[in-house]
Amino acid sequence: MGSAFRRHVYRRLREFSPHVIHAHSHWYTLAAGTQYVTRFPGPRLVFSFHTTTVPKWRMFFARLLSRSNIVTFVSCIQLDEIRRMLHLGGDLRILQPATDLPESLSGSNGPSAPNRFGDAYPRLAFVGPLEYEGKVRGVLELVRSLPEVQREFPRVKLLVVGDGRLRGPVEREAEKVGSAVEITGYLEDPGIVLDMTDIYCHISHQEGLPLALLEAMAHGRPVVATPVGGIPEIIDDSNGLLVAREDALVDSLLHLARDPEIRSKLGHAARETIREGHTWDARWPIVASCYGLE
Repeated sequence: MGSAFRRHVYRRLREFSPHVIHAHSHWYTLAAGTQYVTRFPGPRLVFSFHTTTVPKWRMFFARLLSRSNIVTFVSCIQLDEIRRMLHLGGDLRILQPATDLPESLSGSNGPSAPNRFGDAYPRLAFVGPLEYEGKVRGVLELVRSLPEVQREFPRVKLLVVGDGRLRGPVEREAEKVGSAVEITGYLEDPGIVLDMTDIYCHISHQEGLPLALLEAMAHGRPVVATPVGGIPEIIDDSNGLLVAREDALVDSLLHLARDPEIRSKLGHAARETIREGHTWDARWPIVASCYGLE
């Protein structure tokens, strides 16, 4: 991280001599690219925001961003927020994340289902890093909602797929509901969990546009999510449920757990949303334009 990352990557860039440098998320990734194009002009420099974070030294970060040929954002609301915060100009574009559509959906009969969920119902999942305070605050709300769900569905189980420096608070909250929560840590293929999930729950208060949400939709899962960041630009009443309060979260989980027909309808619509506009085939023309390959 930080200056050590910048120095290491700068050396690698000199060895590689790139035509395009695409830096992501953090100031030090952009600093490495900026240092290279200052010394060796010519390569196109692209920077992409993902989760909306800005370092404390905003003026320095804004100067780095001004050296980029293109700055991309995952949602319209993120672009507007950061443009105003950092007084950005230049070539600013929306570049939403994309995902692949699984060729087949194994559903709850996947071979790993008994190992992760056993006979649980409903089976809930959250996928994401336990690294950002706003994101983890949402996960804590999700865990705290489970006792209410347990009153009607005592076999409910939540898998939290992720790891990070804020895992501790989630573990302590999970201890209060016993075996109803399992924190798996990082998984190489979270799609295995998504395939056997009844309801995907992306409860978070700090987002750009979460890739995990798009992956769950691609797997045909009904989604319950908070209306933060770019999520409302993807989810509406036809393909998922948006919840702004903890009591609304409990109501939505109970509603979906009671009605398999609604879950199936929302899951199908979610998958179609991805098919129509959020696959890599759909996204490639924008990427190619950013890279100057059009």
